[in-house]
Parts: sequence; structure tokens; C-alpha cells
Amino acid sequence: MDSFYNIENHPFIKDIFLFFDKNEDTLVDFQELIFGLDIVERGTFEEKCRYTFDVYDIYQKGVLDVYTLRALLKRSFSSQIINLETCIKTL
Repeated sequence: MDSFYNIENHPFIKDIFLFFDKNEDTLVDFQELIFGLDIVERGTFEEKCRYTFDVYDIYQKGVLDVYTLRALLKRSFSSQIINLETCIKTL
């Protein structure tokens, strides 16, 4: 089951955590958890879009420029590239 979810290796886990940690104390308390889950599960379209943008705005600039998008793509696909290279070496 652990390997199915594999949340520890998710490329945006730190950014998702930062979304939930509203007071930036490096802890997610009960109220922060409920607030974050409410947006993710029952939020309006705009709230969910804001959540997604905040997770992708890794440099917290308020914009996604070409450098941010490059870093996002690199982060998103790095594990797939490593897996592909491993498979090729095995062949």
C-alpha cells in the first residue's frame, strides 16, 4: 500500500505542505488541516485554482515565468527520467 501512494517522493510534497501550513510554523495543526482539506475537497473552482497555483508557484513570485515552468517540469518528470534510464540500462 505504501508504494502505491508513495507520497514521500511526490515532487510537490513540500509545496503542498506549505499550502496547509498557513502560519508558517513548520507544523500543520488541526485547524490548518481542516481549512486546507475543505478547499481541496469542497472549495469553489476559484479556490481550487488558487490552491493549484500556490502549489506551482514554487518561488512565491505570484507569477509562473519560463524559469518557474522549467523547474516545475524538471521536478515533475525527474523520477520518470531516472526510471526510464534504469530500465534502459537493464535492457
